[in-house]
Amino acid sequence: MEKNKKLEWFVLQVYANSELAVKRNIEAQQEAGFFHSIKDIYVPIEEVISISPKGKRTELQKAMYAGYIYLQIEDYNPKKLQGLTAVSKVSKMVGQISDEEIEKLKEKIAGTKGQTKFRVSYNEGDMVLIKEGAFMNFKGEVEEFIPEKNIVKVQVDIFGRKTDVELSVQDVEAIEE
Repeated sequence: MEKNKKLEWFVLQVYANSELAVKRNIEAQQEAGFFHSIKDIYVPIEEVISISPKGKRTELQKAMYAGYIYLQIEDYNPKKLQGLTAVSKVSKMVGQISDEEIEKLKEKIAGTKGQTKFRVSYNEGDMVLIKEGAFMNFKGEVEEFIPEKNIVKVQVDIFGRKTDVELSVQDVEAIEE
């Protein structure tokens, strides 16, 4: 009689920004006949739009938790998975994580679907050109940047008077003064 197979999740530490490459490397090793006990490889990914200082937009996928991937392993045996740390860009096995924690991660990723995250940075005093809206083609000075909301507060000179305007990061472009 076959014993019940026990599936457990583990956290694998990898080099930051190498999560998808490590996943592909492990999958290639599985195709070559190794790591049969790994049943699932989960990398929480979010869609990010990177905006260069000149306003060039690039869409990319980014690991939500840089440096970590999650492995579902059947009947965990460290000796069977000894070669895992020899896979390129793998640091170490960190430890176990519960099914509930994995589900929370998956729910968090599902909650970000359709939301756009921007990877851009502005500092107080930076000069920007407004590209959209009522103040289009106006230049202004950054007063505050709120990255978690993708908002930049800009002070614009309108008819000789300074006016504060709150804009989305996608509506401004950095300029050199």
